[in-house]
Amino acid sequence: MTVRVFDAWDANDPALVNSHQVALWTVQSLGDATVREAADVTATTVAQDLADERHVGFVCCGHGSDRALWSVGELAGREAVLDTHSLGAIGPRWFHAFACLSGNGLAVTAPREKVGAYAGYNVKVVVEFTVGALPEGLEPLLVAAVTATTHALARGFREQQTIDCQAVIKDVRASSRRLRAWLLAHQRTCLRMMSEPEWVGLQTLATLLHASLELHGTQVT
Repeated sequence: MTVRVFDAWDANDPALVNSHQVALWTVQSLGDATVREAADVTATTVAQDLADERHVGFVCCGHGSDRALWSVGELAGREAVLDTHSLGAIGPRWFHAFACLSGNGLAVTAPREKVGAYAGYNVKVVVEFTVGALPEGLEPLLVAAVTATTHALARGFREQQTIDCQAVIKDVRASSRRLRAWLLAHQRTCLRMMSEPEWVGLQTLATLLHASLELHGTQVT
């Protein structure tokens, strides 16, 4: 039984380079995850993976909108790999979309479509940092923050098949606050190694990971 990670990234799309890194961290931290990536993340392949009962949960890193998660490619050529019509294929399992805006549509639709738990964000998720150029000590805190929701969902379903929404938000908030506190305490170090927009952007990310999280589903209490 594994977690399936959809890493819908393109090296030519700057917005996806960092979401790709989040996908890599997710796979590494879970230990029992498999990944489908780049142009191999399509409506067809995602549907095949959702139909595979060996997958107990899912993570998608890439572009999102209110009512869909998208494949890679030029804007006009992208296809929805998951939308309100296919959402029900998740079934009584969990799904975390590390992507923009899907908390506004897909997450709130999840209970109606009999989805166990869907976690998404109701704002744009902007992740700004230079891979390989983070100050020493920052990466473990950043990894913990961006994977906290995934781990909470996996743990909840593994232990009791239900998700306590407030407990998840509490866990994510704790990880996020540790990240933000470190960024503020090490401002000088950070600004020697990264731009000010990157430093501020990571603080913003730390806040939205819990403040803008939408978590809904039939197994969410």
